[in-house]
Amino acid sequence: MPLVSVVVPTYNRLPILKETIESVLAQDFSDLELIVVDDGSTDNTREFIEAIKDTRVHYFYKENGGVASARNFGFSKSSGKYIFNLDSDDYWTLGFLEIMVPIMEANPEYGAFYAKRTLLFPDGTTKESFETEHPKSGWITRELFLEKSKCPVHTSGTGFRKKELEGVPYDENLWNSADFDYWLRLSTKIRFLYVPDAAFIYRTDHNVNPRTSFSRENGNRIRILERFFFKLEGKQIIPKKQAFKKISHAYYSVGKTHFKRKHRAIAIFMFKHMIRYYPFDLRSYIYTAKALLLKKNEDNMRDWTMPPALLEI
Repeated sequence: MPLVSVVVPTYNRLPILKETIESVLAQDFSDLELIVVDDGSTDNTREFIEAIKDTRVHYFYKENGGVASARNFGFSKSSGKYIFNLDSDDYWTLGFLEIMVPIMEANPEYGAFYAKRTLLFPDGTTKESFETEHPKSGWITRELFLEKSKCPVHTSGTGFRKKELEGVPYDENLWNSADFDYWLRLSTKIRFLYVPDAAFIYRTDHNVNPRTSFSRENGNRIRILERFFFKLEGKQIIPKKQAFKKISHAYYSVGKTHFKRKHRAIAIFMFKHMIRYYPFDLRSYIYTAKALLLKKNEDNMRDWTMPPALLEI
């Protein structure tokens, strides 16, 4: 039985998937299994993976169901004491596991361990992500609910004790932002430890089935925050004022995105809800007034409705 299981979900990313897989197999730490979950790819992913002559690599194909379902599937096939999820457009630096695993072994009181993120730009330049300038270790739920904070925890740089993940699946109803929802729900059950000497590479942009992040368009981040506070453990952990400011800011982010696109109905809806949660932010009134001045006949999303609230999980 390997000590570490690495789960890589993928969908039509073969050109860059190769580098992702190589970054795992090139680690000096070799006591691992690599589980590639092909979430319905139509390229030559299967042929490429099955041609790899390394017994640590295991390939599984499933019908397309989104990255959350692929991660859950990969977890069900894993056998390691520690679990790492690595996105198929990210990769690890040399020595990543050599740094992470001993720290995981030496700190049994923590359930999750996260590294810093290095951004890789299309021109080949890199920059350390500002999100881990002031990282937090311990119980991080309140930090995740700070009004304008960026989540310092990222999928490709985080390892877990497998036993701590039992009964905490990714929400397969979320086709994006499922990772943030996952961190929130896990943060009430386990402590997180920041590992400053480890890093992973995050591609900011690429031309191979690029990342899609609709959290500022479809309101998933809002639905996640509202479910956590009103239906899960949020009320017992987060002060109401702090929670409402965070949710209000989420409405603002979505509203501003759609305002720029002249989506009048969505912008008005978002800014009005921003006011309801936190009526002391003058921006909400200014943008509501501006949104009301947008022309109705130029709004190609005027029939939009907010997706239903997320169910308890």
